[in-house]
Amino acid sequence: MLDGQQRLTALNIALRGSYREKLPRKSANDPNAYPKRHLHLNVLTVTEDAAPDEAMYEFSFLTEAEAEVRDGSTFWVPVSAVLQFDPNELDHEDYLEKHGLDDNKIARKVLFRLTKLIHTDQVIAAYLE
Repeated sequence: MLDGQQRLTALNIALRGSYREKLPRKSANDPNAYPKRHLHLNVLTVTEDAAPDEAMYEFSFLTEAEAEVRDGSTFWVPVSAVLQFDPNELDHEDYLEKHGLDDNKIARKVLFRLTKLIHTDQVIAAYLE
C-alpha cells in the first residue's frame, strides 16, 4: 500500500476527482483561469491493434463544455458516471440509449468494458510482506 500510494491517489482522482490547470495568458487571480476538468472516455474510438505500450482507449481530462463538443468521431462519457452504473442492471446500455448511441457497437463495447473493469474485474493485486 505504501509503495502504491501515488498510483492509488492518481486512480482515485481519475475516477472521482477533478483536475485543474491554469490556462495560458490568464491571470492567476482570475477565477476562470483554472477550469475544472474531469476524466472522460471517448466511447467512439478504440484501437484494437494498439501496441502493448500504446493506449487502446482514448481518455482525456475535459471541461463540461469541451466534453459536449460532438464531431461524429467523439462522444465523451465522464468516467465518474460509470461509478454510478450497476453492472447487473445494464446501466451502461441505458446511458447509451439515453444519448442516442444504443445502436453503436463500438460505444457499447467500450462502455461495457470500462463498466466491467471498474465494477467486476479484480485488477489491483496486493501482497503482504
